[in-house]
Amino acid sequence: MNILTIILEKELKATKDRLEKLIQMQAPEIIIRNLTAQVAEMENGEIKIGGDNALLDLAFESYEVKTGNGGKKYIQFDNGVRYFPNAKYGRFITR
Repeated sequence: MNILTIILEKELKATKDRLEKLIQMQAPEIIIRNLTAQVAEMENGEIKIGGDNALLDLAFESYEVKTGNGGKKYIQFDNGVRYFPNAKYGRFITR
């Protein structure tokens, strides 16, 4: 399994959950429309991630969800690659 697959899986699940909550809350139509478009992009395998995109094709055996110094969660893969889904300027991947 490569890193991109697990990132897409987790981000897609989180985005779908957020979309369901917004629909239940009767959020404005523009927000629901934009989030639906994001879900469609992720289902096609498209995701914007900053950093070294060559790392997305690497294989891994296991990963661990950790908490950084600022309290934000990140994923550390067994090959030393770290993925930060809530970085200051958007999703980021680094070694």
